[in-house]
Amino acid sequence: MRFRALVAVVGVLLAAMTVNALAASQVKSVRLWRAPDNTRLVFDLSGPVQHSVFTLTAPDRLVIDINGATLAAPLKVSTANTPITSMRSAQRTPTDLRVVIDLKKAVTPKSFFELGGHSLSVMQVRAQLQQRHGCHLPINAFFDHVTVQKLAEQLPSDLFAAAVEQRERLDDMARWLDEFEV
Repeated sequence: MRFRALVAVVGVLLAAMTVNALAASQVKSVRLWRAPDNTRLVFDLSGPVQHSVFTLTAPDRLVIDINGATLAAPLKVSTANTPITSMRSAQRTPTDLRVVIDLKKAVTPKSFFELGGHSLSVMQVRAQLQQRHGCHLPINAFFDHVTVQKLAEQLPSDLFAAAVEQRERLDDMARWLDEFEV
């Protein structure tokens, strides 16, 4: 009787682990962009995950733990002219993936999500730009240009021209009022 109960419990645990493994998001691919001042690495995922990023030294490495993910295919990306020498990965658990990036020199990693970004905020800002200014920015612009300055450079140059003109007129009026004060 105890043996049957133990077998039943183990069977339930194995079934639960299988369901969890099947529920894990997949890392489908990785993309890399090289800019003069940074290198951007983007993981294409099939669903939501949690992650953490940290660095190691001697030798320099960047480690990305992706909780709730499995690897769909080997990570292949050209690392020519980047600070990356190689990239490797392994499943830490059936649903937790670790990606290790070997580096030529130390880097300061920045994660879009750890900086406070998330897909909901991207959608809200994108909708506000569309609604208020009739400006359509593709979603990937928010991920490709994570600083406000870089993102602003993607907007049409005349988008805020009316606001600038209005501000200049208000500044002129304030200056004129100052000149006429007694």
